Amino acid sequence: MRKLAQITTGLLCLSLLASCATIAIGGQDAETTDTSDTGIEGSTEKSNAIVFTDETKTSLSEDIISQFDVISDNYDYLRNDYLQYGEDSLINSHMAVTDLNHNGRLEVIITSCMGSGAFSITSMYEVSEDLTKLERLNINGETGPDRDADFVRGSAKEICTEIYECYMKDGKYYYLLTNYSSAGWAAKYIGYISYSFNGQIGKDFIGGCDVSVEMDTKKINTWLDDGHGNYFKDGESFAKHMTSYWDGYTKQKSCEVKYIPFPSKEAFAACIRDSYNAFNPDSEVVAITDYNYQKSFEGYYEDDYEYVIQETMPGI
Repeated sequence: MRKLAQITTGLLCLSLLASCATIAIGGQDAETTDTSDTGIEGSTEKSNAIVFTDETKTSLSEDIISQFDVISDNYDYLRNDYLQYGEDSLINSHMAVTDLNHNGRLEVIITSCMGSGAFSITSMYEVSEDLTKLERLNINGETGPDRDADFVRGSAKEICTEIYECYMKDGKYYYLLTNYSSAGWAAKYIGYISYSFNGQIGKDFIGGCDVSVEMDTKKINTWLDDGHGNYFKDGESFAKHMTSYWDGYTKQKSCEVKYIPFPSKEAFAACIRDSYNAFNPDSEVVAITDYNYQKSFEGYYEDDYEYVIQETMPGI
């Protein structure tokens, strides 16, 4: 991946932190979220409809309740599958239960963001069409985890809510996710990626910005690209490309997803319900991405540092 050539390992992640509780992994000692009875009961009418209002959180459909059971029964499978990426990945991971494609079948997202942000690892699973098992979602038809977008940027010890910008086209939902990486003060990266979830994970890089700082000259070398190796000569062209990507899409309300540190087996069932109950695809929070690359790095560099746009990466 192009940005990995710019980012070294063993560095601090750019995180948006929130104060929250901790849940033990595999029975390790830790503080836990409230695992008391949620009072969720099955409704008398079977339906695939997803219910999001507070008033009806206690009367979820029988299909949703049965999917909670399917997910809960697959704790060992989910844990062991993610462990293939290393124990540290699991220890630093979060879990969320969603229905991002609005098809009535729940997804499980397990994701972690470690070090500089170059170590994001995400796996997604969806309840099968017959509602009897979990199936792993492949990325653009290929197996393996997603190592790019930061599905969650909170600390591994925190419960956090992520808000995604959402679009629709041809009846399918698309989400804009970002990818942050840092090689300390002197080098940073932000990328933008479109995601969809329809039987598999569809992923498309929209564009990104690399910066590399020369302290002596106070110059911030800047590379703006479209995610496919083409570079822009100015910020206006870059922003125009980024916004025009969504031409033909219909903007939807923002989507809120609640992530919980991957829990112990004993807490798993309660955490599934807790995460799903907080899932909100009709958020009143307005998420609008600003493609002004200088704003992306505000606060890191002083005003007398000058952004200088480079048309090609070194060695290209």
